[in-house]
Amino acid sequence: MNDEEPGEESIDDGLELEDHSVAEESSAEEPADAPEPGFILPPSTAKPFSGPPTGITRGDDANRDLIDAMAGRYSVFGFGESKLIESAMQAVDDLALVNQSSTATSVTELIQRISDSSSDTSPTLATAFAHRDLAIEAAITFSRTRDQGKRYRTIAISGSDHGRTGVCRTASGLPALRENYGPMMAGFAHVRPGDLDAIKANIDDQTGCVLISPLQLDAGARPIDAEFLIGVRELCDQHGLLLAVDESEVVFGSCGTMLASASIADVAIDLAIVSAGLFAGMPGGLLLSSLPIQVDQGDDNPIATAVATATIDEMIHQDLFASAAETSHQFAVDIAEAIAGYDFVRDIAQLGTVIGIETDIESNLLVKNASHFGLHLVEAGETAVRMALPITVSKEDFSELTRRLAETFEATEKLTAAVHV
Repeated sequence: MNDEEPGEESIDDGLELEDHSVAEESSAEEPADAPEPGFILPPSTAKPFSGPPTGITRGDDANRDLIDAMAGRYSVFGFGESKLIESAMQAVDDLALVNQSSTATSVTELIQRISDSSSDTSPTLATAFAHRDLAIEAAITFSRTRDQGKRYRTIAISGSDHGRTGVCRTASGLPALRENYGPMMAGFAHVRPGDLDAIKANIDDQTGCVLISPLQLDAGARPIDAEFLIGVRELCDQHGLLLAVDESEVVFGSCGTMLASASIADVAIDLAIVSAGLFAGMPGGLLLSSLPIQVDQGDDNPIATAVATATIDEMIHQDLFASAAETSHQFAVDIAEAIAGYDFVRDIAQLGTVIGIETDIESNLLVKNASHFGLHLVEAGETAVRMALPITVSKEDFSELTRRLAETFEATEKLTAAVHV
């Protein structure tokens, strides 16, 4: 996140926070077994919930208050941002007057303003889509067709998740996303994360694009290495390939830069997909490009696009990009301190407000236990969970998040210890 060598900041509990991760050394162990029937979690302290969601708090299926640690995917401001609601209502009123070109142009103008106010070299041409999967498909389609179909191959990363359409499932590197779907689309190769030699070995005259994500979602939400990103850019330059980055799971702007990739390494990106935090819970995606593209947008969602435009405008107004990196860093430090005393915690990784926690416990057990205590986490691999916080979180909300996280880990530690007695 800075131009200096990655420094280490000591934390009282002994964890060390680097540019993108908080690490605690421990021996690799097999994940702990799920508790046997008969072990009961302590009662939850979650209270009945009524009223609209606000901040990172909403109601769960049982109408209890839920701290949603994934609220950043909804909006960079969390739940209940009045200006976004007003923009959506205005878009409904003006629906007959809204068209794709006007909304897309307004987004592009805002993206350009962000670029002009910083040293960010991210692509600035924006095209809005009704779903992030459609934006990813458009990036792949553009690559496959830009040389009359002669360079149709895309190199992607094993373990990646790029969506649920046929093209997106094919591009994804998770076998589970392709099971029972029959033959997938031709023209995709998958290589191990961080393996530049494998990417180089897979490049041929029919290759047009390398598709990566700055996050390894199935590996503790760990960011990719700067050396890998720089190396991929160099290979793309050497062979005339496009570098496409799927940032749809990273909360927009939470690294202090328009693209999270720019906080990892200062390299040029040809195509980027952003979504999380922009659309207030509605489906939508933006394809940012460094050169004009001609793709079918499908059925654009002018309401969602109006909300994305209002979100970026308000981010500029509040100057969120200037403080986002420091805010996100502090989130990770405080969470590390809250869970440092639990022996099953192995590592903490951070990219913007996306924070991954690797453990020796099965991730589905942690997610289930967290839900019991009124905390929403998601799995990030077999033994890891993750959160994606808004950039703006009140002190009260964050304090309650760390309290419920510690409560979850405390109960989980006691349960798993009882299993092995």
